[in-house]
Amino acid sequence: MNISYCRTSVHRKNKISLGTQQRKVLEMTNRLEEPVPLFYLDQAFSGANVCRPAFQSLQEAIKTSTEPRKLYVYRYDRLFRDVRLAIEFLSLCHSHGVQIVSIMEPLPESVRGSPHLESLFVTILFSMAEFSRSALIENQRIALNRKVAQKEYLSARVPYGYRWETNQPIIVEDEAKIIKKLFQWYTSGEYGFGRLTSKLTDMGIVKRDKPFSVNSVRGILTNPFYTGMIKGGLQGSYHGKHVPLVTAAQFVHAQAIRKSRHITKGKEHPFPLRRKIRCPSCQHTLTCGTRNEHNRYYYCPICKRFNLSATKLEQEVLALVTAYLMKEDVFAILVNEMIAQVADLNDNKLAELQRIVADKTRLMDRFERGELALEAFTAQLKALTAKEQGIQRLSWSNEKELQLGKLLELRDLKVTSLIFDKINQIDLTNNKKLKGVKIDGLPTSIKPDTNSGD
Repeated sequence: MNISYCRTSVHRKNKISLGTQQRKVLEMTNRLEEPVPLFYLDQAFSGANVCRPAFQSLQEAIKTSTEPRKLYVYRYDRLFRDVRLAIEFLSLCHSHGVQIVSIMEPLPESVRGSPHLESLFVTILFSMAEFSRSALIENQRIALNRKVAQKEYLSARVPYGYRWETNQPIIVEDEAKIIKKLFQWYTSGEYGFGRLTSKLTDMGIVKRDKPFSVNSVRGILTNPFYTGMIKGGLQGSYHGKHVPLVTAAQFVHAQAIRKSRHITKGKEHPFPLRRKIRCPSCQHTLTCGTRNEHNRYYYCPICKRFNLSATKLEQEVLALVTAYLMKEDVFAILVNEMIAQVADLNDNKLAELQRIVADKTRLMDRFERGELALEAFTAQLKALTAKEQGIQRLSWSNEKELQLGKLLELRDLKVTSLIFDKINQIDLTNNKKLKGVKIDGLPTSIKPDTNSGD
């Protein structure tokens, strides 16, 4: 039975919907007088990885048979926008007798019948899809950076107390008074989020036709937008052009009160490898879960199917790291190598500074001979000075010396402390085997097969 895969990355009307993709596939199968294929549908999933429920089911279906079949797609980029993963999938399809047919990108007559040329043509299309995705991400990043540099707003959505007008937030006076009152009451220390919510309700004050809730009050009192700051996401926070409603001191005071009242609940089942394990399929950090008092496990929230026993993995990591650090010859080699790196970096830093001094001398000579105008001389001298100061600030050797100190410290730590504080990352294989452990202070990862760095 033929199959078909359809995917959309977002819920948007201007995108090719799943329904449109299915309709195009059915039009082709009807034209070829072929039976209706079995559809696999993924909505709002990226094509940059394999973490898609329907796609994983598709892969399993392909692996179950070597019977010649067709896999219909609207475009090749519906399968992947990553060339490496696409090539692996092409190999899987080829080994199981599956021919991929793109509705909108039919194979040219010149390559049909030649498996190598067909594979090359499809690979080129996948490369174009990956490039298109990368270009889109880069353009978005550039646009966001430009907005941040010009103190523009990343979105027209503004919080309570403002309205969006003529491309900027404008204060709504009635709402602004409530914002100021909330900060005033909260920083007095007499109110919590719950009491503030009840007070607003008793006073008949609503938030845009809806009663205030504890979460909405909390959101207001923790939003730096009211101090004039804008959350820039990956670009970082920055000052906007809108008029603030509270001072920075008021906001800091409110956060200090909030943190002083925050109670951290104790964890019944500690997970010493929390946030240190990567999923081998999608590289997402594994999270923790418990079924009962004695059954702890780590699992991938994206792939869903990848999970493993916490106790077993922790014991394996313990044994691996302990055995590695107890090897005197391995440890001595690491220490000596780190000492040599510190010396080399100091030499490189000194040599670079000497080159800059020589460049400054030559620059002065050229200016005195009249070969450079004052503006050019000033600009070049400023650039060399900035470079010199940057090198002086670089902590190459300091970083290595700190790493060496951490390395020497490892031998004096208890194993439990080592797991909690020193392990940076744990890598696994697809069949849930321990692949390597990266430790703070060690330049290489520890591998279970040879107990040596990679």
